[in-house]
Amino acid sequence: MVATPSLPTQEELELSPAAVVNPEVIPVYRPGQQVSLAEFLAHPPDQCEWIDNFIEEKKGMTLNHAATQAKLAYLWQQYLFQAQSTGRVLVEALCRTQAQGRRPDVALITAELLDQIPGKVALEQSFPLIAEIASPDDSGEGLLAKAKEYLESGAQEVWIIFPENELALTAIMASDAVQWQIFDRTTPIVTRAILPGLEVNLGELLP
Repeated sequence: MVATPSLPTQEELELSPAAVVNPEVIPVYRPGQQVSLAEFLAHPPDQCEWIDNFIEEKKGMTLNHAATQAKLAYLWQQYLFQAQSTGRVLVEALCRTQAQGRRPDVALITAELLDQIPGKVALEQSFPLIAEIASPDDSGEGLLAKAKEYLESGAQEVWIIFPENELALTAIMASDAVQWQIFDRTTPIVTRAILPGLEVNLGELLP
């Protein structure tokens, strides 16, 4: 007859190392909190950026802003599909500029850069193609400065869409200076530095 093993007592369970659970403590960061870049990148809060050592929440996301964001991401992805490119279009993905941790509204990452970041939460530079969509809380001056920041950190081209004004700006860096082009409903937005042949009618992006 095979003896039935006895069950451990409650006291034995409490003393057993296997019963001691040490869950990882995951910090919860909030807008307005001062943290290091390393801390932010280890546990980045959703819809937040790291600006001048503080966590800042992205604000001003209206329904019209979200609609323009979705349409632009779709059109860029459609171009990649038709061109049989292995790049990827991302929405509010995290990247590092020379000074900040940013989440562009829409970004394109190439297959080469994708291979460099397996498992990482942020790209260590700006995405090659970036679009920011102006919201009611944004200033034109701030968006222009942000575009320059992206270009100085590895972006090849930056788009800024102004849905309320029905205008778009594109920027590239040439001879250490930012060169701008402006587009309205009558002129398709054309890339100059990346994705040759990509054209987007501004009217397709507006609500």
